[in-house]
Amino acid sequence: MFSVKSITIDGIHKVDHVRYQFDQNTYICGPNGVGKSTILTAIQLSLLGKIPGQPATNAAIFRHANKPTMSVSLELNDDNNCVTITRSWTMKRNSVSANLNVMENGVMLSDDDASAKIANIVGNASLPIYSFAEFTALSANKMKDWFSEFLPTAKVDKTWIDVLTDAVSTSLAVDNDYIAEMANQLPQPLTTDNIKKANTYIKSCITAKKADIARLTSTIQSLTYYDELDNNQTEESISADINNLIADQQLASNYKFAATQNDTVNKLLADPKFANMAGSLETDPEYIKCRSALTELEENDHAFSKEAKENTSAIDSTATELWRCQKIIDSNGVCPYSNAACDSILKSAKERAYVLNDNLSVLKLRNSKVQEMLSEIRAKIETHVARLTEIKQRYAQYNELMSSRMQLPDIAGHILEDPSYYQAAIQQKTNELAQLRANARYNTLMNDLTKEKYMAEIELNCLKAWDTITGPNGLPTQMLTDQFNHLAAKISELMEVNSLMMRSTATFNLSSDSNTFSFGIVRDGKYIPFDLLSTGEQCIFFVAFIDVLQSESSSQLKLILIDDLLDHLDAAKFDAFIDSSMPACSSQIIAAGVRNVSDRPGILKLN
Repeated sequence: MFSVKSITIDGIHKVDHVRYQFDQNTYICGPNGVGKSTILTAIQLSLLGKIPGQPATNAAIFRHANKPTMSVSLELNDDNNCVTITRSWTMKRNSVSANLNVMENGVMLSDDDASAKIANIVGNASLPIYSFAEFTALSANKMKDWFSEFLPTAKVDKTWIDVLTDAVSTSLAVDNDYIAEMANQLPQPLTTDNIKKANTYIKSCITAKKADIARLTSTIQSLTYYDELDNNQTEESISADINNLIADQQLASNYKFAATQNDTVNKLLADPKFANMAGSLETDPEYIKCRSALTELEENDHAFSKEAKENTSAIDSTATELWRCQKIIDSNGVCPYSNAACDSILKSAKERAYVLNDNLSVLKLRNSKVQEMLSEIRAKIETHVARLTEIKQRYAQYNELMSSRMQLPDIAGHILEDPSYYQAAIQQKTNELAQLRANARYNTLMNDLTKEKYMAEIELNCLKAWDTITGPNGLPTQMLTDQFNHLAAKISELMEVNSLMMRSTATFNLSSDSNTFSFGIVRDGKYIPFDLLSTGEQCIFFVAFIDVLQSESSSQLKLILIDDLLDHLDAAKFDAFIDSSMPACSSQIIAAGVRNVSDRPGILKLN
C-alpha cells in the first residue's frame, strides 16, 4: 500500500516552494495562519484535482494562488514504487490552465495512464474519506445508495417470483401470470446491483402504468350514453325509416318539380297568342288562307314579271330602231353605204321615227304600270310570308311548351310533405341511428375499459409494492444488514481503544422507513446519531469510521486527513488519541491543529 512521504507546495496561500515530509502518523501543529490547513488542502488537491466543498473549475482553484503559477507535488511510496503526482495552475491573459504530471519510478506516465493511476490510488471511497462534510450532508436515501454501491455485492437465496409474490397483498388478487411476466423482465441473479436495476425498471413501469390508467380514465369519461333515445328501436327499424324517408323525399321532390314545371308551362300557354290554336299548323284556317293568298300572289308576280320582261325587250328593240332612224335624219338622208343624199330615205326615216316615238311612249307607259303592279304584289307577298313565319313560330313555341309538360308521379298511398321536411327528418333519424350505435359501443367499451382499468389499478398497486421492496429501504437494506453489521463491529473495535468511547458501540440505523438511514453509536441501550455526538466523540468515531472504510475500499492509499478536529479534545483525551487511537488505525493519519505538544515522533511544528 502507498503512503504519503512528502508534499511540495508552491504559490498557495502563504506557502512558497516548501516541502513537507510525513511519518506513518503525523500531527501538524502551530498557531492559526501558519499553513496547517494549506498542507491538508494541497494533499486533497493533488489526489482529487479539486478542493472538496468548492467549485472544481480552474478559476475557482486558482483563487488560492499567491502568484501567476501555483503547484502541488505529492510523493507516494510503497515498498517497491515511488509515485509523484504534480499538478499546476497558471494564469495567462485572464485564463487559468491546469496541468497534470504523474511519474512512477522516474518514468512519466501518459495522460490516460496517469488518470488511471490516480483513480486506483484514490479508490472507491473518496467521498467520505476526503469530503466527509459533503458525505454527511447527503440525504439518508442517497447515503444508503452510496453504501449499497460501496459494500460488496450480496446475494439473496430467493427467486424474483418469490420476492414479488411475497411483496404483494393477497387482497390484490393479482394474476400469477403478471408476476411471472414481471419476474422474467428483471435481471438475474438477485444481487444489490441487479435489485437497483430492477427498481429503475419497476419505476418506469409505474410511470407507464399511470399513463395507461390516465388514458383509460380519459377514454371512459369521453364515452357518451344517450338516455333520451327510445331503446325499443333497432338499427334495422331506424335504417328502414331512413330509406322510406329518402324514397318519399325523392317522390315529393319529383312531384314538386313536375308540378312547378307544368304550372310554368300553363302560364305561358295562357298567352292570348295561343288562343284558338288548331290541332296542327296545316289545319289552321288562318295559315291555310294566308298560304292560298300567297300562292295566288306568287302566280300574279310570275305573270307580271313575264310581261315586264317582254315590255323591256320591246322598248329596247323600238329604241334601237328609233336610234337608227334618227341617225339617218341627223345625216340629212345620206346613205351610209353610198354616201349620197336620198330624199326618199330621209322622208321614210322621219315617218318611221314618228311612229316609233308613239310606240315607245305607249310601251314605257305600259311598263311603268306593270312595275307598279309588281311592287304592290311583292309587298303583299312579303307581308304574307312574314305572317306565315309568325304563325309557324307560334305553333313551334306551342308545340315545344306542350312537349315540356311533365307526367306527374303517382302519389297514391303517400302523404307527401314539403321536400325540406324530409331533410330534417332524415337527419334526425340518422342521429338516432348514430346514438343507438354509440349506446351499443358504450355498453361494450364501458365493460371492457372498466375491467381493463381495474386490472391496471391492481397492477399499479403491485408495482408500488415492488418499488418499495426493491427500493433503498427494502430488499437492498435486508441484503446489506450483514455488511453493515461487519462495518459497525470493526468501527466499535477501534473506538474501544479510546476511553472516551467505552460502553459505546457503533451502529447503522437500517429502518425500512424512507429517509431514516443514519449511523452513530449505541450507549446504555440508547441510539445516538452521529450529528448528536459531542465534538470529541465525533472525532473518535470519524477516525474509526474512515479507517474501516479505507480497509474495505479499493484504495491503494489508506489515508485519513484530520483538520482542527483534535482541537476539541482536552489534553488527556488528546494524548490518549495520539498515543492509542492513531496507532490502532491501519491507515496513515495526517492531522492538523493548534494544540502545542511536546516533541515526539510524528510531530510537525509550524511557526
